[in-house]
Order: sequence, then structure tokens, then C-alpha cells
Amino acid sequence: QELNFYSYYPYTEAANGKLKFDFTVEQDQSIVEAYDKSDLLLASNTTVTNDAECVTLQFKHKLSMVEFEIKLPEGEEVKTVEVKAKRTAEVDLISQTVTLKETGEEAEFILCSAVGDGKYRACVPAQSLSGKIIRIITKSNRVYWYKSGMPLQLIAETVIPVAVDCTK
Repeated sequence: QELNFYSYYPYTEAANGKLKFDFTVEQDQSIVEAYDKSDLLLASNTTVTNDAECVTLQFKHKLSMVEFEIKLPEGEEVKTVEVKAKRTAEVDLISQTVTLKETGEEAEFILCSAVGDGKYRACVPAQSLSGKIIRIITKSNRVYWYKSGMPLQLIAETVIPVAVDCTK
């Protein structure tokens, strides 16, 4: 007889004992713990026999990681970088899929995590972003907006690099 194992990380009370659940990324991912809690990983193994001594699970990142490389005018320093996106996805452990929850939620600004060298990251569900999607606030409280000419496609299980040049 074969056994089915499904696993996810990080733990969320919403998934307790369920094969389908909603997962919401943290709004303030500038805090390391919140960024880590937003990086959804899934794994499954449906070929384990009931006499197996161990179970192997290979986890995969299931959200999109958007990474902004920010270039500011000389003398300006970044205080915060935010991306405007929807935060909630529907997770199906059996099919190992994560899809954007389309109803009941507006896009909101998510604070990105600083990773050095002018780069900032956030984990978000796959989706299409358009309009003023990035807000950069400097230490002198100047605000810069990044507006994409075309919708920015955030793809699941993918790092999406975006160069933002505020010097022009």
C-alpha cells in the first residue's frame, strides 16, 4: 500500500489539517522573520510504501520573488521600497499549485526586504502588476514612483528582476 505525504512551509493555522487553504504574505517583509514567513514552500511524495523507513520530500518555492535594483540620484539614500500587489493565494497541496485569490482583496503596498547592493525583494503570489507599482521613499522623505509601461508579469517559482532608475 502507498501513502501520500503533503507538506508546506511556513506553518499557518489556516492550513491545519486541510488540503486546500489560503496563504497570505506578510505586509512588512523588511523584517527578516516576516520575509521568511512569506516564502511559501510546498512538497509532496505519493509513492511511499507503508513499510518505508523514511520519507523524502523535495520542497519548491511556489510564489514569485520580485527583486528591485534601485538607482537614486546622487546624495539620496533609500529608506523603504514598496511594491503594490495582492497578498493572498489559494494553495492546493494535492496538485501542488498556488493561484492568486482574485476576490475580496485589493492590491496594497508591501514593504520589501533590503538584501544589499541597492537590491530589495518581496515574495508575492504570481500576478500581473500595472500602474504605479513601486514606491521608493528616501531618507530625506522624497518619494519616487515606478510606473511600468506594460504590465509586469510575476511568475510563480521565479525571481523577477526589475531595474528602477530614478536618476532620469
